[in-house]
Amino acid sequence: MKSASAATKLNGLKIAAAALAPCCFLLLLPALSAAQSSTGGAGAAAQAGRELLAGRYEAAIPLFSKLAGDEPGNGAAWYGLVLAQLRAHHARDAYASAGQALAKAGATAGARTAAGIAAFRRGEIPEAGRFFAAALRIDPDNPAALTGLARVSSAVSMFGNASQLRLRASKSAPDDPELKVAYADTVKGGAHIAALRAALARLDPASEQAARLRVHIANDVALGDRRLNRLVSPYQSESVKLFLILDGVRNPIGAGLVVRLNGKQTAQLLLDTGATGISISPKLAEKAGLEVVSGAAGEVKGIGDGKVQSSIDYIAQKLQIGNLEFADYSLSAFRSAKSAHYDGLIGPDALSRFLVRVDFPHLEMSLEPRPVSSAADSNQPSGPVNASPKLAEGFSRLYRIGDHLFVPTFINDAAKPVLFLVDSGSSTNIIDVDTAHEFTHTSNDPRLLVKGVQGSVRDAWRAGRLSLRFANFRQDNPDLIAMSLDSLSEDMGVACAGILGMPTLSHLVVTLDYLEGAIRFDYNKPR
Repeated sequence: MKSASAATKLNGLKIAAAALAPCCFLLLLPALSAAQSSTGGAGAAAQAGRELLAGRYEAAIPLFSKLAGDEPGNGAAWYGLVLAQLRAHHARDAYASAGQALAKAGATAGARTAAGIAAFRRGEIPEAGRFFAAALRIDPDNPAALTGLARVSSAVSMFGNASQLRLRASKSAPDDPELKVAYADTVKGGAHIAALRAALARLDPASEQAARLRVHIANDVALGDRRLNRLVSPYQSESVKLFLILDGVRNPIGAGLVVRLNGKQTAQLLLDTGATGISISPKLAEKAGLEVVSGAAGEVKGIGDGKVQSSIDYIAQKLQIGNLEFADYSLSAFRSAKSAHYDGLIGPDALSRFLVRVDFPHLEMSLEPRPVSSAADSNQPSGPVNASPKLAEGFSRLYRIGDHLFVPTFINDAAKPVLFLVDSGSSTNIIDVDTAHEFTHTSNDPRLLVKGVQGSVRDAWRAGRLSLRFANFRQDNPDLIAMSLDSLSEDMGVACAGILGMPTLSHLVVTLDYLEGAIRFDYNKPR
């Protein structure tokens, strides 16, 4: 679909930093040490494990590389190498190492798990699940494979299953920081904070993971046992009118909705399926009299080559969306959440306890309550344990990485799908430039101006004709913007091959079922 303008903005795409890196998997340190039979091997394995658990990934890579080279059949060493490479943002090296692991140690749980984490990072979620399941057939208590399978379960919204798998893994790897955080989520009060601090103590204080976890702890200490995001209005069907946000007279940016903060301040928010929660500017947060949680600054990342922005958490005592009213609603505030055309962003996941239907052509959003007793009381729906991933008629698989929504998409007539982000906050469709090179030509266009949360993008191209097939739709695109999406992929821990923005979504009714991890697209002509 042809871009409407040579100057294109990507409005609203953001990645909120999690407490730990998105590609966190476990290190099998005991198994690794036991597998090393050469002189000094156990000591080398222990050193490599310490570097990895502390978050010093660049230091861990050569240590694991030597271990795998000295003993090629040691699957745990290959696993450590692949994990360190992924966490150090060397994805291509990790893919190559995972291939070697299968070739040289394919009968081991470590090698199968290494292949699984590499497949997950490539966006091949079902294949990753098969690798983790194969590893568990070899070693049923393998904590890394259990954690990997937990990530696959979370991606298909089986959160109860994921929680049980992580807790099971924690029994075999009690020192792993990620699992300490997972355990912390199962307890409250002082035990919760103590578990988080125990995880922090395992990390290098200078690491990215430690910085994120410090913010996590500061906010949780400030909140105590306070319940957030409570729906205090009746849990019933609602309809919310949207409005068209324009950049100029004829250039639509997206759909917006109005929220009211603390009963006194209105805000016009861009409905952004590529964002999570609600984000506004710090100035608006102060004007609305919002409560600062702890003042600890996290990071917000997204499209653009500028500096990473700081984000502060706030609480609105009252938040109203149409007839819906929430108490103690958590919001984030960062500078570029606001633009000249809107006051902030709202991800549909803010309403995830409902079945969310967004009619973009008619600018309407309808919310239907879910037939589950806990839905009205839980901001984050938890899928039933061991639930079947079978979907309702008309719905397609939706992969949730954090709260970012991906759909499997076939480019041209490729045999395998790749993952495209569903992003109503993007005013254009985008393809990753390396992905584009596999299917068509690209040409540089100096007139293109692409902007996002982190400012302008230095290099952008135009891709030749491509056909995209997702769910029950096929779309011909004679002219797509191509740019590197590597930074987004690294932050989300999964390969983002492209973005389905408003040029596609503006013609569709999109129904999001967060509980089941499903999405439905229907074509609807404007009236």
